[in-house]
Amino acid sequence: ACHCEEGAERLTKQSQMFQMYCTLQDLRLLRRLLRRLLAMTLFIFPLNCFSQLDSAATSSIILASAAPTVFIGTALFQNYYDFWKNADPVPFHISNDPPYAFHNDKFGHAYYSSLSADVIKESYILAGVDRKTAAWIGAGSAFLAQTLVEIGDGFHGHEDYYGFSPGDEIADILGSALPLIKEYVPFVKRFDYKIGLYPSSALSKGAFRGILDD
Repeated sequence: ACHCEEGAERLTKQSQMFQMYCTLQDLRLLRRLLRRLLAMTLFIFPLNCFSQLDSAATSSIILASAAPTVFIGTALFQNYYDFWKNADPVPFHISNDPPYAFHNDKFGHAYYSSLSADVIKESYILAGVDRKTAAWIGAGSAFLAQTLVEIGDGFHGHEDYYGFSPGDEIADILGSALPLIKEYVPFVKRFDYKIGLYPSSALSKGAFRGILDD
């Protein structure tokens, strides 16, 4: 019996050490991603931005690049803190979300992507970049952020709501593209997203991690 207890205790410690190791690996991966994303947002966008440096100072463009960095970093951190941190690391897999709440989470994906693309676009316009170029940067940055989230989901968890979701990715594409389409098709400016939040009784009872997960 003594040997069984020692064996069980040893297995428990090994399991805890493995979980700590996975958490550290996730944190290191997140830091590497954020560093690379900062470099990408500063240097990898349409080259004609640099041809506009007579009207947009380099410092202004670098400052505007804080917007995509913040949105991408926030998306990754929020998903790490709410989901990936406590999920099991698994091989990359694809999984459509379970049919909860009539799939209205897809509107959430589209809304966040559209909001991100719009704010990033306006940031570069304020820096002196022309509207269409800024719109392409916004759409690309927002799409990149949400695609990285879906890739992260693909490497975590055994539950149905984990995995790379094609439905979420389609919503991300549509949301990211909306501010861009408005620059080429003025009629589309008549349409926009609206969002309302009302906490459910389940949220007050601790059934969800936060109102965004409600």
